[in-house]
Amino acid sequence: LAETYNLTEEQPDFRGQLEQGLYKFSILALIGMVAVPFYADIVTDVKALVTFWYADADCPSTNLVWFAKCQKPYFFTNVFAMGTSALAGAAIMVHDSSNFGTGLLLAAASVCQLLPAACFCMALYLFVKSASVATFKDELVYEYGILTLLTSASIVEGLVEALISSEVQTHAMIHEESADKLITRVVI
Repeated sequence: LAETYNLTEEQPDFRGQLEQGLYKFSILALIGMVAVPFYADIVTDVKALVTFWYADADCPSTNLVWFAKCQKPYFFTNVFAMGTSALAGAAIMVHDSSNFGTGLLLAAASVCQLLPAACFCMALYLFVKSASVATFKDELVYEYGILTLLTSASIVEGLVEALISSEVQTHAMIHEESADKLITRVVI
């Protein structure tokens, strides 16, 4: 009977494989927890931009939009913050890359805000491809530099764009007559 069912050979260690799979999944989940809030922030920024653009329908149109007594200055300052963040991220990607062509591709992905999604997709691919935790971590950190790319994108997002945008949005909420309506529109 043992020869029929090949019970004499050593069976694979399913518990060890399960533990390795769960550990790899926990690393992948951490990368996802960086990428998802990044895009949630983009959605709230776009909502704030729409709110600032359409906040005052009866705003008198002037040639100098920046000095108009409406929400347009907040719109343009917030767009400036987002553009500055994208360009700063691109500059970091070009500077840190050993290959200029690769640096330009990473810079383009950073400007288009695709870097966190690309890092998550690459980590998902490595999760499926790698057989062990050690291989997964080695490829993730050293071979492809996924964690470095995510760290760079997060630092730029947090230090450049979020600081300026939150200051602009807070200033708009405090100093406008329609602050209660504006707070409701930005939060929703």
